[in-house]
Amino acid sequence: MNVDNYGWESSLSMIANEQTRTAVPRHGHGEVPVLLRPVFMNAVEVGYSYAHCDRDKKLNVRGVTIALWYFICRGHQAIALLPYCFKNYAEKSSRYSELMMLYRLNLIEFTPGYGTEKYAEVNRIMVSRAYETGGCLVARSQMQGITDNKSHLVDLVENRLLMPTFNGDDIMFPIDGPLGRNGPSLQQTLQCEQGSGDWRSCSEHQLLLSDQRHWLEKLALLVPEKVIWTRMTQLIQAGGTEDTTDYENE
Repeated sequence: MNVDNYGWESSLSMIANEQTRTAVPRHGHGEVPVLLRPVFMNAVEVGYSYAHCDRDKKLNVRGVTIALWYFICRGHQAIALLPYCFKNYAEKSSRYSELMMLYRLNLIEFTPGYGTEKYAEVNRIMVSRAYETGGCLVARSQMQGITDNKSHLVDLVENRLLMPTFNGDDIMFPIDGPLGRNGPSLQQTLQCEQGSGDWRSCSEHQLLLSDQRHWLEKLALLVPEKVIWTRMTQLIQAGGTEDTTDYENE
């Protein structure tokens, strides 16, 4: 079955993993490609959960950058949502120039809202987008008040809300997935099987290889001390191979 039948005129992103130093294509030999769910993240909650959060309670943008890299490297469309005040007031975050670079790369979206309501608005938009596109959520909150009396949104949050933790500069998610050992794994949660009710909408929000290469190259330049990011970018640029070289700790 030709991939063009699904509306992709260009090659889809690769599925890469910096731990195994691998990058593999999502389709080949006429097979239906693996669909990867788009990812919408609450940049406030991700940034503040980063281990190196500033003592003066500023949002640490580096945690958001790491989270975006994680999903784009693995082939997902990903975007981080943040209240508009973080654009207007540089003192509210560390690495403001990094934040604005993410914004110029269209990896950050600033959302409306005032007072404490602006933080709830981030979650409302995230949940709505994830429902419309078959996407996953990345946040630390349980979306209280967002899903009230809306069973379809309750199911979305229960099944596709991913809670990140950081170990230094590494972001991690429970490998068992949101439902624990008796539910789909993290990998299964992030994929959309053909025949799923949201397969068609998810198919319209797939990351293209050209965009993946562009964003990874820019992110690697933004964080040059992450040598593995540069190496993974080169691997994907080269078309994807397995690198078994023993690297030094990076």
